[in-house]
Amino acid sequence: MIAWQHLLKNIWRYELKVIDENTTLVTESWDGRKVSFKWWVSDAGTWVPKVMAKTLVNLKQICQAQ
Repeated sequence: MIAWQHLLKNIWRYELKVIDENTTLVTESWDGRKVSFKWWVSDAGTWVPKVMAKTLVNLKQICQAQ
């Protein structure tokens, strides 16, 4: 599992589960209960898909480089 806490106090988590030698299941979750600015969470549906996709691309590049 990879997890980190954002400046605004929300926690992002990525759980990685190996399916086979070429496939890994990535489950992203985040906990916004302690977010400092609730408006940031209320419009998450508009921007989270884009940043989630970018994060998955970066994660894939990191994992494949090793």
